[in-house]
Amino acid sequence: MNMKYLKFLAVFALLFSSMQSIAQISEYSAYSVPEKYVEKVEDMNPPEIKIYNQFKDGGANDSVAVYLINIGRTHNNLIVAPSTLIDYSFTNSEDGVHPEIVLVNSTVKTIREASLTFEFLNDYDKIIYDIRTGNRYLTMTFKNLVGRPSADTYDEIYKTIFNCIHHLTGKEAVSAEPFVNSTAKSIRLVKSRITYDDGTVSTKITRFVDGDIYRDGPLAPMYNYIMRNYKKRATEYSDNSGDCKVYTIADRMPTFKGNVNVWLAQHLNYPATAAETSAQGKVIVRFIINKDGSVSDAAVIRSVDPELDKEAVRVINSMPRWNPGMSGGKPVRVWFTLPVTFKLQ
Repeated sequence: MNMKYLKFLAVFALLFSSMQSIAQISEYSAYSVPEKYVEKVEDMNPPEIKIYNQFKDGGANDSVAVYLINIGRTHNNLIVAPSTLIDYSFTNSEDGVHPEIVLVNSTVKTIREASLTFEFLNDYDKIIYDIRTGNRYLTMTFKNLVGRPSADTYDEIYKTIFNCIHHLTGKEAVSAEPFVNSTAKSIRLVKSRITYDDGTVSTKITRFVDGDIYRDGPLAPMYNYIMRNYKKRATEYSDNSGDCKVYTIADRMPTFKGNVNVWLAQHLNYPATAAETSAQGKVIVRFIINKDGSVSDAAVIRSVDPELDKEAVRVINSMPRWNPGMSGGKPVRVWFTLPVTFKLQ
């Protein structure tokens, strides 16, 4: 066997190994989510109509009955969804590229450790490298990501179902070296390793596509009910100017002028009543960065405590102007999500 043939086999093995790794990342479309948000009994299926009427006969008003039906739909979506569903974008600032990750653990198990490896591309879709180290990849590791509720009662599902959706940034990462390259224009997940609390390991992960993972993903029925209940629709809409489309992903995402985590820590006031009851945790707030960089439409999408939720919305609404998102070379309105962490010392 000559050397050229051996080299060919080595290259082929390397390419095959790479293809196997890439093949572990599949896609799950918004169109594949079976259960959508339902608003009227006329749009329910026969079993849901029966359950809806049972709720009404039991004393629930129409709003509560519809809410409970959407809880059931959300739970059903999670049961049939891929085990680990992910969506991601990034912001680029002077101190580096910062991935923004939304991960849904649709299993009943806790992810003990999730290792996610990304690469970045420039305007020409060419891979770029960290200008300090020459590294091609950024690997982020997260721990203790809980899954969907295993209970069957509506009350237990309601209390814990949103715990399975995790908004992850560098602040939540157990380990993540900063990646610095100002030419980064897009991000791509290239590898993952998911270790569950029962010791099982998976390298499979699914990218959510063709929609917003909150508004169109497995948790859409409950998410859209909550957003509409608070009159904050997670959809694209127009105001009097006729040009106020709200983007989920823009060509260039909004960036905070400074360190957003430091600013939040400096301006957050821990509610006294929450401190007395030892309430703490991470409130997830979704809001719009407008064309002028101002913040609006802040709403809690993952609650911890009523007082903490209220303070999280207050501090988000009080933020200074951001650098706005850009699309087609023009400033646009963009949905943004941030975790606000409350931790007692």
